[in-house]
Amino acid sequence: DLSAEGVSRGKKEKKMGQRASPVGALHFEDVRLSADALLGPINRGFHIMMRAIPAIQKARPSAHIAIVGTDQVSYGGKLAGGETYRQRLMTELKDMIDWSRVHFLGALAYADYVTLMKLSRAHVYLTVPFVPSWSALEAMALEKVIIASDVPPVREITGDGRAALLTDFFDHAGIAAK
Repeated sequence: DLSAEGVSRGKKEKKMGQRASPVGALHFEDVRLSADALLGPINRGFHIMMRAIPAIQKARPSAHIAIVGTDQVSYGGKLAGGETYRQRLMTELKDMIDWSRVHFLGALAYADYVTLMKLSRAHVYLTVPFVPSWSALEAMALEKVIIASDVPPVREITGDGRAALLTDFFDHAGIAAK
């Protein structure tokens, strides 16, 4: 939004050929975005995956789910009072999930991560429109089934049904059905 405080347009560049599309730099100085300006929810897909677990467990009663990563917040803000997103979601979903089949593995060394990927049946990669992460690329390299958000950057490298099964980011049942 060029009318937002702190956003300005640089000089329009002169270019050869197509002149119908203006090209120039955008400058951002101390810009603050409101929540409604975000492309998607904060913290990418962790909360969506957690809320999909009850449906996954119902559809696949013997499945175990390994979640790699720490409680550190890398995208978005931290919760008040030092509560982690894992704590909040475990409280919210406490009676809906068989926790003996959910394994929080923390940070893994690369070799351990690759071993886990080789043992797994699928890699769930949920993201809002963002560049594909290394985990999606690693899963592709290991020829794993990938269940991923149907967003342009992921669709570009995978295609639905070609290298990934794409689903709506917010569709818990759709994630489980894949």
